[in-house]
Amino acid sequence: MYLGGALFLLAIIFNFIHLGAIFWYPGAILWSVGFLRSGYWFLFQRFRYQVIGYGPVNIAGTGFIFQPPVGWTVESVTNLPLPACFGSPIGNFRPNIVFELDDLPGTIEESLARSKTISSAQGSNWAELLCQYTSTNQGCKGLRSIAQCNCPTGHMRIITYVFKRKDNTKVHIHCTSPASQGGLLDSVFDQAVANIQFN
Repeated sequence: MYLGGALFLLAIIFNFIHLGAIFWYPGAILWSVGFLRSGYWFLFQRFRYQVIGYGPVNIAGTGFIFQPPVGWTVESVTNLPLPACFGSPIGNFRPNIVFELDDLPGTIEESLARSKTISSAQGSNWAELLCQYTSTNQGCKGLRSIAQCNCPTGHMRIITYVFKRKDNTKVHIHCTSPASQGGLLDSVFDQAVANIQFN
């Protein structure tokens, strides 16, 4: 659309010497294509959110039950296979908890490494700050990784927890908040994840 607008401007300028048509038609075509593409994204590709309730997240086949922090909503999001949890907005961003299932063979360490590869490719300046073992209140052992990166929504802090179900499927829990908050939500995430129940 911007390129089309620039060509329109050139068409107006060159119209004074009767050469405006050179830029007018390509500008009209580019602007129309850009307009249609942006409209398609707005109508069909943009994430849509629908509040399901306040928890717990208990979807058949996932093998876990997760109760989000108090006041957080559980919502279905287009392009996400599992519901996600959202907190109150901080600026223009809502802290969130997103779930992912990894059924590839391997250990939780290998599963976390795959997740890191994907995360580092999606955001710039990705850096892991901490990686340690953790466990739930049920005694399920897992990994906890804290990273920061620049995303389209800003500089983010992402805590990823990885646990293994009895069928060897790995459950990833990605908790995201603005890095500017200095980890104020870390204890909220830790407490919620510690209470997760695996079937």
